[in-house]
Amino acid sequence: MSIKKTITITAHNRPEYFAGIIDSLLQGYSPDWSVHVSIEPTDRRDELIEIAQKAFPDVELFLPKVKYGVRRNPFAIMDHVFEYHKSDFNLYLEEDITIAPDVCRLADWYIENTNHESCLCLCNLVWTSGSDLELLLSDFDDRIKDEPPESLILSVDQFTEAVLNQPMYTTFSTGGFSALGIVLSKNFWLERMKPVWFSDGGNINGKGGWDWSVASNLVKNDIKVLIPYESRSDHVGIYGVHARGNNPEFQQRDIIGCHDYKNIEYKIWKPTKGYAHR
Repeated sequence: MSIKKTITITAHNRPEYFAGIIDSLLQGYSPDWSVHVSIEPTDRRDELIEIAQKAFPDVELFLPKVKYGVRRNPFAIMDHVFEYHKSDFNLYLEEDITIAPDVCRLADWYIENTNHESCLCLCNLVWTSGSDLELLLSDFDDRIKDEPPESLILSVDQFTEAVLNQPMYTTFSTGGFSALGIVLSKNFWLERMKPVWFSDGGNINGKGGWDWSVASNLVKNDIKVLIPYESRSDHVGIYGVHARGNNPEFQQRDIIGCHDYKNIEYKIWKPTKGYAHR
C-alpha cells in the first residue's frame, strides 16, 4: 500500500503573503504530495483561490462558511486530511511563512528515516531561548565544526519547567516545538496534538494558543522534537512573537536560498550535555 502524503496550508486575507508561501513551496515541490488549502471567508478569498489553483491545478480547497480563526482553521484542515483523505503524513504550513527548497525532500527523509514518534518542526527557535537551551546549542556548536550544518537535524527536549513558570513573552523560548511548518504522522496527530489542541494546558497568564497547548503536552510526556540546525522556514508576517514584522531583533539561522539542496544528506544529532527539567 502506498503512503499518502498531504500538504495543508491555512490562509486568511493576505494574498501577498500567501503568494510567498506558494512560490517557495513550488521551488522544491514533489507531486507525490497532494496540496490542500483552507481559506477563511473574507473579501479577498477569490484572490487566494486564484493563486492556489494557478500553482496547483489539482489543489483541494477547504472553504469554511464562517470564520474559523487561528486555532480552529488549522485544526479543521489537518483533521480533514487525516480522517477523510486517510493521509499518513502531513506537512503543515501557514500563509505568512516561506520555506526552503528542500522541505519536501526533508519531509520524505523524516518519513523514511525516523520512527515518527515525534514531529519535525521546520523553524529552529532554540537560538532565541534561555540559558539551558543556549547550553544545549553550544554543545552542538562545539561538536559540528567538521559537519555541514545544513545537513544536521537535532533531537531536542522542550522548554524547561523554569520557562513554563515564567510570564509568557518575558522570554521567547518555545524549545524545540514551533508552529512555523511541521511534518507529522497521523499517529502523532491523533495521540499528541488533536486531544490537547483546544485545551488551556499551554496557556500562561491567560495567554497562549494551540502551539503552546501542544508544546506543553510534549513537555509533560517527555517527547523530544526534531528541528533542523539551520531553519527551513521563516515567519515573514507581522503577527506573533516570532514574526519578523513586529520583532526585528528576532533572527534565525536561516538557510533559505543558500545551499545546493539536492545534495544535502540529513543526519540526526543528539546532545551530549543535555539539561534537566527543573
